[in-house]
Amino acid sequence: QTEHVRVPGAGHMIPWDNEAGFYEALGDFLGASICPP
Repeated sequence: QTEHVRVPGAGHMIPWDNEAGFYEALGDFLGASICPP
């Protein structure tokens, strides 16, 4: 099953459009907090 997640303020280049939102969504997916580099 595929999960679809929307990151507010991000287009198709999520890490560049909304970096904080990208890491938040990735952390939710992985079940762990992800701190940006």
